[in-house]
Amino acid sequence: MTCPEIGYERLCELFELIWETTGRQPLVIRSEELLREPGRVVRACCEAFGLEFRPDALTWSPQDRPEWHRSRRWHLDVISSSGFRPSDKTYSATVDNNALLKSFYDYHYPFYERIAKHAT
Repeated sequence: MTCPEIGYERLCELFELIWETTGRQPLVIRSEELLREPGRVVRACCEAFGLEFRPDALTWSPQDRPEWHRSRRWHLDVISSSGFRPSDKTYSATVDNNALLKSFYDYHYPFYERIAKHAT
């Protein structure tokens, strides 16, 4: 993984470009909020996009999907999921014990903050 692959710098650029071009603030969703209050967050998304909110869409049957096969290893958690739930995964390398990850975090956190302050 490289620092640019983290993506917050690019997301921030896109966020600001979209806002400037359209005159409308792009919708920002924090995953923590989606996991804590999926109904509220999905309802807000539906309203922003002019879609009908369907509470039944908040749960699903666990399944694999053909379009995920090329990148299947990135979808293993969602394949076995049935709704929005916090993960109980832990990782041996974190920003607290890995200098490279910490440098990526330090670089991208200001970009994250610029976007996250606009979250629904």
